[in-house]
Formats: sequence, structure tokens, C-alpha cells
Amino acid sequence: LIQRAKDLNISVESDVVKELDDIRVKNNLPDMEALEKAIRDEGMNFDDFKDNLRKSLQTQEVISREIFSRIGSSVDHSQIVKYYEEHKAEFTAPEMVILREILVSTAGKSEEDLPALKKKAEDLRTRILNGEDFGEMAKHFSDGSTAKQGGDLGKFERGALSKQIEDAVFTLNRREMTPVMTTAKGYLLIQVVQRYEAGIQPVEKVEGDIMNRLASKQLEPKLRTYLDTLRKDSFVEVRPGYTDSGGVSDTTSITEVKAAAEDPTASKQSSPKKKKRFLIF
Repeated sequence: LIQRAKDLNISVESDVVKELDDIRVKNNLPDMEALEKAIRDEGMNFDDFKDNLRKSLQTQEVISREIFSRIGSSVDHSQIVKYYEEHKAEFTAPEMVILREILVSTAGKSEEDLPALKKKAEDLRTRILNGEDFGEMAKHFSDGSTAKQGGDLGKFERGALSKQIEDAVFTLNRREMTPVMTTAKGYLLIQVVQRYEAGIQPVEKVEGDIMNRLASKQLEPKLRTYLDTLRKDSFVEVRPGYTDSGGVSDTTSITEVKAAAEDPTASKQSSPKKKKRFLIF
């Protein structure tokens, strides 16, 4: 799957950054340096941690493109409505908002700098009201840690936010944004990406979730078939000490045999020992 991701020129670097930042936020760490230190303190190499995360995201993207998207396109609206009616109780949710932010930081700034910084935030708000995209403004002008992700903050229920922000955002509808708010970190703009009222959600708000559920039921057998196809199209070298447990018929492979045992009567001149070589996928 990793090789297939390379063949498809799949890049997940922006997703790696987002995932790392999500991990940072969930662990209440102030910045990426603190996250790197926390990972090292757990006995892990930070570069290895990022590489494993990168490979996981590449694998997910290959499966999404090559299999899941095709299954999803085969799910029609009537199937979605039928599933919704049969499982309506499962779509009961608390009042919730999905948010994104733009922060104009005042950290380290003098009192004389504050009016200009507030004006910058007000000007950004005006540009968005005039039709410019909030996410693009966040990417280019936000000082927040979410800037690279277009300001995405995620989902929040009532009670999960500070009173100042909660009072502001739960009065807004989809795509509306707050006035410029003064916070300890700076001047803050928040947009409501989506709003969910408490209770059973309407079908149009859960359509994507239902489509994923229906597609997931078809995923496992199609994934096995897809992986078998990748194996058949691959050349696999099985080194001594390993078993090709994932092999399928028609896989092109060779198996190395162990070298003959050394003659105990042979000269025992010192020679460098060969390190065990691990199979690299």
C-alpha cells in the first residue's frame, strides 16, 4: 500500500502536520517542541513517530481513493433515506458546533501596537463578509496553531468552550462568524462551519455519515481482493527466516535458502559478522 501511494504521487505532509497538532491539543501541550519532547520522553524517536504516522495516512488515502470512493459512489440516496428511517434513534445528538478560527496574536506586543492589530482583525472580518473564504484567510493571516489547517478547530458541545466563546458561537448559524473578540492570546474571529441542534438530526446533516456506514459494510471483502491484486502485481523477495504469509497465487517471488553450515574444520580466521537484515516493505 505504501508503494502504491508512491506510484499515485500521494502526499500527506499537510495531514501529518494536522494530525500532530491534534495530538498536541488533545494532550494539552503548548507547542510542537513540547510534543516532540513528550514523544522522546516516552522512549520514541520523533522522526520515526512522524514516519509511522505518514505511512498510516498514506495507506488510508490509497484505500479511500482506490476502493472507498468507488463504493461510496454506488450508494444512492434512496439507500441513505432507508437506512436513516431504520436507524433514526442513532442520529440523536447534543447541541454542537463545528468551528474554525483566525487569531491575530498580541503576545509580546506593546500597548501602542494593539490598535493596529485589532484593525487587522477587523479588516480580515470585512474581507470575509465581502466574499473571501474564511479558511484561506486563516491560512495566510492567522497566528494560531490551526492556521495551516484553515483554522479548523473541530466539534464542540455546550459546556466545552469558555463562556465568552460559547455565548458568541451558539447564537450563530452555519457560515456566520463572531465579531472580533479580545482574548488573552489576541484578537479572535470564529466562524461556525456547521451547527447541530439538540435531538434527532435531519437526514441532510447525517447523509455523509450514513454513506460511510453503508460503504464500510462492503469495504473488507473489496479490500482483500485489492490487496491480492497488488500482491500479484508485485515482485516479492522472501529472505531466510521469513515466511510469505500474505502470498497469493500468481505472486512473483523468489525464496532465498540459508547458506550451508560452516565446516567446523575450516580455518577460523576472524571475519566480520553479517548483521541480520530485515525485510523492507
